[in-house]
Amino acid sequence: MPIQRTPVKLPKEPVKQPAPIIEKSAKQDPEEELVELEDSIKFFSEKLDADGNFKDININYVKLINFYKSLGFARYDIERGRSILILIENRVISEVTTNEITDKVISFLYKLDYNNYERLNSELLVNKFYKALGSYFSTDKLNRMVLDHYIDINQDSKAEAFFYYSNGYVRCTKDGWDLKEYSKLQNYLWKDQILSRNFKHIDVQKEEHYKKCGVFADFIGKVSNEDEERFKSLCSIIGYNLHTYTENKLKATILTDSRISDVADGRTGKTLFCKSLGHMRNYCEINGKDFDPVRDQFKYQEVNFDTQIVHLNDVRKYFNMELLFNDITEGIKVNKKGLQPFTVKLKMIISTNQTIQIEGASARDRSIEFEFSDYFSDKRSPQDEYKHWFFTDWDAEEWAKYDNFMMYCTSVYLRIGLYQTRSINLEARKLRDQTNPEFIEFMTDLKVIPDEQYDKKKLFQDFKSRFNDYDDGKLKQRRFTEWLRKYADLSPHFKKINKEQDETRSNSNDYIIFRSNKPAQS
Repeated sequence: MPIQRTPVKLPKEPVKQPAPIIEKSAKQDPEEELVELEDSIKFFSEKLDADGNFKDININYVKLINFYKSLGFARYDIERGRSILILIENRVISEVTTNEITDKVISFLYKLDYNNYERLNSELLVNKFYKALGSYFSTDKLNRMVLDHYIDINQDSKAEAFFYYSNGYVRCTKDGWDLKEYSKLQNYLWKDQILSRNFKHIDVQKEEHYKKCGVFADFIGKVSNEDEERFKSLCSIIGYNLHTYTENKLKATILTDSRISDVADGRTGKTLFCKSLGHMRNYCEINGKDFDPVRDQFKYQEVNFDTQIVHLNDVRKYFNMELLFNDITEGIKVNKKGLQPFTVKLKMIISTNQTIQIEGASARDRSIEFEFSDYFSDKRSPQDEYKHWFFTDWDAEEWAKYDNFMMYCTSVYLRIGLYQTRSINLEARKLRDQTNPEFIEFMTDLKVIPDEQYDKKKLFQDFKSRFNDYDDGKLKQRRFTEWLRKYADLSPHFKKINKEQDETRSNSNDYIIFRSNKPAQS
C-alpha cells in the first residue's frame, strides 16, 4: 500500500479515538447499547413542514465531516498534491478506501440513539444516505477530513530499532531487546508494519549460542564458511538492513559467491537470505537481469511508499554501480504508470553471480561486499540440508528462534556498525572477471619482485609472444596496462597502484612498480 514513512510533529494531545465500532450491515440489535452523539458532531436534525409533520432530514456538512473524523477517519498528506484516506484506531493507522468509510459510517448510523426524535429513526437516516452516497462520500468531502493534529509515526532512531508484532512491539538497542505493550508506545504506527505473529523472547545468556538459534542461524553460519569473523560480518549486514534509520551514510549491500568457476551458476543462498529480510520489513525484489538504470524510467515501479528494502536480484555482468550512487544515498525516484513520481529512502541490496567492479573511494564508500561460501549449490540446497522449506514449514518455536536471531543481528549492528571482514576469493574472482585467465597465468609465472621496475611495453610484448591469440592487434597496450594496475589492486601481496609514484617514464620508456603490501621490518 502507498504509505509515507516520513514523520511529522508529535501532537500535544492524542487524536481522540471513538468507541469500538461493531461492524453490521443490518439494523442494530435492540439489546446493544445505543450511542448518543455530542452536539459538535450531531450532523442531522428533523425538518418539519408548517403543520409540524416530518418532511425531511437536515444535514449539517461541517458537523458531518467532524462526525467522520470522530470515527477515526482523516486525510493524510503524503507530499504536496498527494494524499490518502486513513483510519486511526488506538494509535494504529491504516489506509482505507471510500467503500470502507461508507460501510463503517452506515454501520454506525444503526447504533445511534434516536429516542430524542419523535419521528426520525435509523431507517430514515440510512435511507437519506443511500439516496446520495456519491455526494456524502465524495472525494471533495472526504478530503476535508483534515487532521486536527500532526501525527508522529514511530520510527527507528540512530540508536534503536522497533519491530511490531501481534502481541506487542520490540525495542532493540546495542544492549539487547525486550517486548513492550502497545499502550506504552508514544507515537503512531502503520497497521501494515505489524507482523502477523506473536513475539516470544528467548533468553540466551551467551552470544555464541545464537549461532545455533534455529535453522536460520545455522544457515547464516554455513554461508559464512563457518568462520567467526565472517559470521559476525553477515550478522551486522542483516542488522544494518533491518535498521530502517536512513539519516546516516547509506551503503548498498553487494552479495556475491566465493566459488571460482567458469560457470556462474549461483544457488548459494543469496536470494533466500534476502527474502528472509522480507519477513521482518517491507521488502521488494526486482529482477536484476531486466534492470536498466539508464533507459528504463519505470525500473522501480514495483517499489511502494512503504518499501524499506529493495533487492536487485542477479544483476547482469559488468553492472555499473556508479549509476546507483544517488539512489543509494539520496533515495530512489519511483515512477509508476499513471501516478505522480515519488521518492523513497531505503536500504538496497544487489546480488550477483559475477563480481561488481567497485573502484575509487566513492564506490567503496557506498557499498559493503559479502561472499557466500559454496556450502550450498545446485547439488545441495537448504531444503536438502534441513529437510523442510524455510518459513512455510516452521512452527511457532522455530519462528521464535528466527525472530530472536534477527534481533541479535540488529543489536550487533547497533553495537559495532557494519563489520567488514576478510574475503574468501573475492579479489581473485574480480581479477579473473576483470582481466582474463591467460593474463593471470602470465603474471603468476612472472613471479613479480616487489618494488622493482617493470617496463610496461616489454611486459606487453612478452605476453603476446607467449599467447599468440592476443597478437592480432585487438588487445591494446592501454588495456594491458589497466590489467597490470588491477593485478596490483586486487592482489593481497601488493599495494594499490599510485599512478604518480608507481608509474614513471624514463628515456621514452614507461615503467610500473609493484609495491609490497607487507609491513616494513623494524
